[in-house]
Amino acid sequence: MNWQTLTTSTLEEILDWAATQPWCQAMSDCAQDAQWHATRVTTFIQDRFSPVFFDPLLPE
Repeated sequence: MNWQTLTTSTLEEILDWAATQPWCQAMSDCAQDAQWHATRVTTFIQDRFSPVFFDPLLPE
């Protein structure tokens, strides 16, 4: 998923995509509390999908 896809996808589509990602399953299986994961996911999404860092030549 790239920035264009993310910004035009529904929440359901984003969650379906996330469910196929190994990091998502790993977080689901982890014993850390939900707030820790919410912070980590927010940081990941900001870092990965921020238009400032987006490189259109990177694969989806």
